Amino acid sequence: MNGIQQINLPSLSVNLLYASTPLQQEKIDKALHALEIEKINSFGSTKRKIEYRRSRWLMRQFLNSAEPLIANNSGIISWPQGILASLSHKEEVIAFAFTDKNKYKSIGIDIEYKNGAKSELAKKICSATEINLLKNIALDSKEDFSTLLSIVFSFKEAVFKAHYPIGKIWFYFDDFEIIGINLNKQLIKGTLKTKTSELTPKNSLITGIFTFFREQETSPEFILSSCVVQSP
Repeated sequence: MNGIQQINLPSLSVNLLYASTPLQQEKIDKALHALEIEKINSFGSTKRKIEYRRSRWLMRQFLNSAEPLIANNSGIISWPQGILASLSHKEEVIAFAFTDKNKYKSIGIDIEYKNGAKSELAKKICSATEINLLKNIALDSKEDFSTLLSIVFSFKEAVFKAHYPIGKIWFYFDDFEIIGINLNKQLIKGTLKTKTSELTPKNSLITGIFTFFREQETSPEFILSSCVVQSP
């Protein structure tokens, strides 16, 4: 579909638009809301303009909305009625997932470079307990520590994207502790160290899914992680 690729996870389908996919600006702008174009023109960075323009075009291939898809000051986009969605991007690719609001309470996705999180960042992302867990998994699986750290970083970002819109409570890396990663099944789980909403109190067990993908063999490899909050 228009150069869009798809990754089907057990809980969500994620749509990908690579930077290498040719799209004419005129074609894109015809699909966008006037306020989205105004927002694009406010950016000083050409890179940011391209990224924003292509991300809005991608979303509008799936969402039927007459309203602008613009984030508020908290970074939350007002999605069309009855829709849940999440967006993530890197320079090479934009990822977008959406689903029916009757299916879940909230969703979050995140993409990161497979080896993007370097070991010197470990203490900013993880607790000492989590670092020991990752070291043990790396030893048992022979997987690079930086890959495991990138998985954790990506999933924590996805958890925030799924949880913040519900409770509007800011929380940080140390408020969510990873307790297990299954590389074979591509599953990850952790516990909340703080309440993020009425649906997600302190000590809630949160599970998620991750996978690896790349555009082609010579392209950078990415981690895609997802988190869904079930409806009560």
